[in-house]
Amino acid sequence: MAAKTQQPLDRFCVQYTPGDIRTAQTVLCRPGRRYLGFSIGVYTALTVLLAFTFRLGSTVQVLFVGVCALLDVILIGSGVRQRVQFSKRVRAAAARTVSYEYTVYPNRVQLRMLDGEREAELRFTAQDVQSAQRGNGLTVFQTQGTALAVHDGELASHPRFAAFLKDAPRPIPEKERRYASVLAAFVSLIAPLYIAVGLEPVCWVWSAMPLTAIGFALAHRRLGQRLTACMVCGLAGLALGAAALVYRLAG
Repeated sequence: MAAKTQQPLDRFCVQYTPGDIRTAQTVLCRPGRRYLGFSIGVYTALTVLLAFTFRLGSTVQVLFVGVCALLDVILIGSGVRQRVQFSKRVRAAAARTVSYEYTVYPNRVQLRMLDGEREAELRFTAQDVQSAQRGNGLTVFQTQGTALAVHDGELASHPRFAAFLKDAPRPIPEKERRYASVLAAFVSLIAPLYIAVGLEPVCWVWSAMPLTAIGFALAHRRLGQRLTACMVCGLAGLALGAAALVYRLAG
């Protein structure tokens, strides 16, 4: 007996305006930009604090300030380069006219992408959806290395398709997250040193730096990620910083 062919539950077609394409690209880049902004902020704070809290005339101070300032400039340059690449991707995508035809089956979605005479097909299940996030009337999701977007109004009109995206996690760029986590942990561990030997009164600002790592870890815990090492470094830096403050006050 031949296997019974599944009948589609829903079918709809999506096309994007240049504004939709820019919005989708903005939503896709947002997590990486947040981590980049966090790292730039930390390095800028480090450069300023190192310049004003260590004892004057120290070669180590000059070296630390120079390295942090250089890394800050590199990160800012990276942000500018990403912005230029973003504009190029938007212009390239806006120059194409692509139709996306979604066919929803009980356990999968079949997508046909029509670009002039070219055609591509993609099939995915709910488990294949790697991430999803909303922004400015669009829901942008990624599956099998491909980024796609659907208008929120279309999701409301097609609940069977929306069910495939319901449990998808928010995207977290691993490389940028790992880099920012190590940076926050490093700041937490060097903070007690500068509290102990830095110049007053600016050195007291260092006592709050371990909170950077603690806040970073707590924010990711809300996203379902446990950054144990970052949290431990933050708590250790806070405890050592408190001991350094007591040492200075006692001295």
